[in-house]
Amino acid sequence: MVRSIFAIIIAVVAGVFAARFVEIVGGAVFSSGAANGAITGGHQALLVAGWAFGGFLAAALALLVGRRWAPLGWLGAATILLLAVISIAGQAVAWPVWIGAFIAPGLGGWGAVRILRADYAHPARRGDSAG
Repeated sequence: MVRSIFAIIIAVVAGVFAARFVEIVGGAVFSSGAANGAITGGHQALLVAGWAFGGFLAAALALLVGRRWAPLGWLGAATILLLAVISIAGQAVAWPVWIGAFIAPGLGGWGAVRILRADYAHPARRGDSAG
């Protein structure tokens, strides 16, 4: 259980850092200077890509530290979903970005679960003796 908590903490910190880094870089590259706070289409696309990358990274790290237990990966991706909703709640973005905010972290998490061949059985029930 301590290993699972440690896995989620590491995954959330790294995933949030990665997603926020992409958001900040996108803001610097695609700044529109509009007085109403609207962001450009390229920046909006980069936001969605950053959330997908953050979801993938968070899920992958949670799976690697947590002995490939799939629920840890999904929890890591879900935290990036929460970050995405918080990030765009106060901005003027188009409705496709809202849809992307709900889909992109899940796709990133799904990709990590599939690529790392995570198992839904708890490691203690699988017979893993490590950790």
